[in-house]
Amino acid sequence: MTVELVRGANAPLRGGSGQPIPRVRVEVAWTAGSAQDDAVLLAVACDARGRALSTAHQATFRSPTAVGDLSRFELLLDLGTIPEDCPHVAFALATEGLSVRQLRGLTATVRAEQGEELVRYRLEDPPESLGLVVAEVYRRADQWKVRAIGQGLAEGYTGLLRSFGLAA
Repeated sequence: MTVELVRGANAPLRGGSGQPIPRVRVEVAWTAGSAQDDAVLLAVACDARGRALSTAHQATFRSPTAVGDLSRFELLLDLGTIPEDCPHVAFALATEGLSVRQLRGLTATVRAEQGEELVRYRLEDPPESLGLVVAEVYRRADQWKVRAIGQGLAEGYTGLLRSFGLAA
């Protein structure tokens, strides 16, 4: 059963049997051709202050994959390999020139490694911004969870890098 989140809500990452999931697939997707398909996804392993652990603890993806009528980014996250000093991994999206609001049907989905859908967050009313912190996977009391964030940043990719301490 898929848990539907709204902005600010969270859910534990557990499989259908209620057991913790060792690896999850995080997908950020939107309707292809809705505005632009040159969006950038930024995934950042963060410390307790929300800053990148280091410049090596981030990944940038510049070309979404077209799947049917969707443009999407997907990242496999091995929760067992995330260092103890990393309480959360943030997933952010940036666009160039047009607002993220123009990405119709913007959705973040977390699946088990085999594809079972666990959590979905539909961004019903994305902000008028060039950057967006979409969601985070975080650890609380040795349990992994996902939180729907939906926080916009006016400056796009550069603003996202700055907000995570990756740029001056």
